[in-house]
Amino acid sequence: DSDWFNPANWTPAMVPGYCVNVVIPAGMIVTAGGMGMTATCRSMSIAATSSVSVNDNVQLNITGGTMFGISNAGTLNLNNDSYTNIQYINGNGIENGNTITMTGNAILYISVTSQSSIRNLSGGTITINSNNGLDMNAATENAIYNSGTIHRSGFFNANNIAGSTIKNEGVFNNNDNLFINAFGLPGWFVENLSGGTINNNAGQTWTFPIPGSLYNVSDMEMINHAGATFNNDGP
Repeated sequence: DSDWFNPANWTPAMVPGYCVNVVIPAGMIVTAGGMGMTATCRSMSIAATSSVSVNDNVQLNITGGTMFGISNAGTLNLNNDSYTNIQYINGNGIENGNTITMTGNAILYISVTSQSSIRNLSGGTITINSNNGLDMNAATENAIYNSGTIHRSGFFNANNIAGSTIKNEGVFNNNDNLFINAFGLPGWFVENLSGGTINNNAGQTWTFPIPGSLYNVSDMEMINHAGATFNNDGP
């Protein structure tokens, strides 16, 4: 079957623990389900044509990856009321080259990475449609570095980010009011690079902390570089 918690589905025949770098090979479907269950690993690599779903009331803990937390070339679904915790990663918390979807009340928390919390590669699509959304902390580079496509609504938080909160050279579609709640940030809240497009869709607002405050120590809010596009259909 597809059950993460079934030892017979793994080689060797045991459910992964914190010391295991999980590899989901091509063509596999894996589901972490079950009320109150917790899945753990050091890192997870999802091959093309494979999918991993973290279902309601399941927690996924990924700690100590030496190259990344999750590297996704397939499909990753973080479903309603799931909680995914990625921390202490040497590399990016998530590297996405295909499809990631968050729905309902799913939470994604990424903390302490030597690169970016989320690196969305060219060809990658991330859809965040979750009330509880993203919480990113202590990234040596950026909170989100996007070269693909991101559709975003729901909660958004970033703390102690050394680079920019959102660094964009792809397409970033904002579908919800965005209050960028962040502190300890020396870089830009939003940096739209040449070739990047940010669409602030109808009725949505962007709110930045007051310059010079605890939540905006850099005094830098948004920069739209030459060759970048910002389409504002908000109020």
